[in-house]
Amino acid sequence: MKKGVTIIIPTYNGGRIFSKSLEMIGRQDYGGKTQLIIVDSGSTDGTIELAERAGALIKMIDRGRFHHANTRNDAVLLARFDTIVFTVQDAVPCSTSWLSDLDRSLSETDVAAVYTDQIPHDDASPYARFEIESISKARGGKRKIQQIESPEAFKEMSYDEAYTAISLDNVCATYRKELLVNIPFPEVDFAEDMAWAFKNMLLGHRLMYQPDIKVNHSHNRSPEYAFNRQVINSFWCAKIMNRVENDMSFLTIGDLMALTRALGRFVNRLRSEIGRAHV
Repeated sequence: MKKGVTIIIPTYNGGRIFSKSLEMIGRQDYGGKTQLIIVDSGSTDGTIELAERAGALIKMIDRGRFHHANTRNDAVLLARFDTIVFTVQDAVPCSTSWLSDLDRSLSETDVAAVYTDQIPHDDASPYARFEIESISKARGGKRKIQQIESPEAFKEMSYDEAYTAISLDNVCATYRKELLVNIPFPEVDFAEDMAWAFKNMLLGHRLMYQPDIKVNHSHNRSPEYAFNRQVINSFWCAKIMNRVENDMSFLTIGDLMALTRALGRFVNRLRSEIGRAHV
């Protein structure tokens, strides 16, 4: 077993925020050995040069080959150390103790993985701030251990209870490499972290939510985009949890995107009609 931490970040044109992320990673007070792995999907904005200056091991892949699960699984095989931290290019550690706190949270417990809290970036739009703060509020704001008593007990949970029970977030999470090698991220198109959590928890493993560890993370995207993404997220999470009935199982992401666009047009038309009625 090799003591130390490997940090893995998938990138594509990370820009200014990625630069801030690397800066904070470089300022960590962690006393052990570290390895930084960047898996880049064809950046053209200087992301590669930033990673090189940070001393990262860089793996280049074609943009079309990026896959949330498989790309991360391939990167795990390059890791030198037994503790692996997955994060994203626009997540910035909030303190210089971020890495040591992550390592300690995993090493001093018997959980399979630990994930953290998120705080909106300073320039977050009102909607982006609402989105991230809502996620944090839904998770309860307190340290908790998540486990599944039995497959039968899980089936009896409501959707919300089941979703909360197997929540895991690769925006910032630390794992035991041995488990990632033995049980890779399942080959799903979305929510690979939750799919991995569900598979491991059915085997008796536990997870920890540790909100005392934080990263800045948010996206200034349109409410329409966020709505579409949440529809897709809800569908995929329902599939992972075996909560999708057969009469919906044929739907693809393309179908869902078309549905949400149609719904968006309907809502906009309805809002316009209501506005005219009150003139």
